[in-house]
Amino acid sequence: MRGFLVLLLGAAVLYLAWDKFAGEPGAAGEPDVAPATGRMMSVAELEAKVGEEAAASVGEPQGPGSAPGAEAGQARARALGLGLAGPGAGAKPALGLLDETPSAARAGQTALAGALPLDWTLGDPVAEGSLLLHDAGGLPGYLDGPGRDLSEARKRLLFACALLIRRQPEQARRYAEGLQQAVDVTAAERDLLFGMLDEGRARPRAASSANANALVLGVRMALLSNEAEDLLAAGRHREAADVLSALLLREIEAPWIEERELLAAWARKLHEAQAGHRWNKKGVWPSFEVTVEHGDSLVAIRKRILAERPRMVLCTGLIQRSNQLGRYLHEGDVLRVPTDAAHALVDLSSRRVFYLLGEEVAASWEIAVGREGKTTPGIYTVGEKLDDPPWFRPGREPVPFGHPDNPLGTRWIAWAESDGLGFHGTWEPETIGTEASDGCVRLSNEDIEELFEILPRGARVVVQP
Repeated sequence: MRGFLVLLLGAAVLYLAWDKFAGEPGAAGEPDVAPATGRMMSVAELEAKVGEEAAASVGEPQGPGSAPGAEAGQARARALGLGLAGPGAGAKPALGLLDETPSAARAGQTALAGALPLDWTLGDPVAEGSLLLHDAGGLPGYLDGPGRDLSEARKRLLFACALLIRRQPEQARRYAEGLQQAVDVTAAERDLLFGMLDEGRARPRAASSANANALVLGVRMALLSNEAEDLLAAGRHREAADVLSALLLREIEAPWIEERELLAAWARKLHEAQAGHRWNKKGVWPSFEVTVEHGDSLVAIRKRILAERPRMVLCTGLIQRSNQLGRYLHEGDVLRVPTDAAHALVDLSSRRVFYLLGEEVAASWEIAVGREGKTTPGIYTVGEKLDDPPWFRPGREPVPFGHPDNPLGTRWIAWAESDGLGFHGTWEPETIGTEASDGCVRLSNEDIEELFEILPRGARVVVQP
């Protein structure tokens, strides 16, 4: 009974705080309330109010013949870059993001939304984090639909975050005014927003999986995506690769449905970054050096290294790629040998394979996976690797390479500890990105040839749902 009374008292205190917060329009830091009704403003009314304020600030006429407040508000939203990619608008934000706005049902509901004892809500951080990362321009449509019951403070928070993502900090600052004291903005959200507005105080460095607030996570990832673009443009390849690697791995672990087009865009940028980092002899990555001796080949150098370091997992293609080698070696050349272990991560849900050196993604490709769950999650080891592979079928004659009935493409990489599974190419590139195989993982012939060269025998392959 005592616990119930404490809970009841706490609810009463929160109710009084909310009543004061929502019932005194005009007080600094409090949301606006529609006249006469005492209800929270809709997004259309909020936009209209912002439009009226903007018009008044530049002396635009508000009398007969001028645009109504709602139209002015929509024009203001368009000017801020928020009304350009809503449902049906046709415009795409940066990085080729999809037009679809993830719904709360698609992204999953958060327990937080239904846990509050009052009639206001913090919304669905999962749906909102996904939206701001994948399609920030779709925010007005979201607030006129699934998010229409959010308080004005929550709407202002989302607009401010979207404007930060759109690289419009001054406009974001206008929407953020008063949110320092808003009771329905969490400490983590406030920290992120004002940390970014107050330059240098809190930068969105890590897309941490430990962050329980999915909205904050989505905004951080979107800001990191912007940062990766800036780092690439500045030629800072190592830092760009680090950020893009973190983004790729975080997207497939996030609480929302991964966006495949965004993953593909990040993978393309990663390819550009790694050309100046991991696949550059002058890059800054863990290694040791070997000197080319008279008559050496890469095979001989690999054997010499493994004799001295028998626990290493290494292939000649990895040495060649890391040192940008041509066809011939020259006596006295100094080669760098990467010490980070090469391994592969197959993510069935996103239809992608990630090639990692240590904990860093060095490359990623789209794949086709097994029909009806035939690709079994687990941990495997790279076994036999074959150029121009024949196709062996249990109890039947092998189908030679190049035969129309041989589906394996130009390369085969077996997974030990499996029942005939592995990576292979395909003569049907249109199946990439689908469930098309009998259990193996297909890549385009171009991609499997790249993976074949840099993934050593004995390397770990992790397959996750």
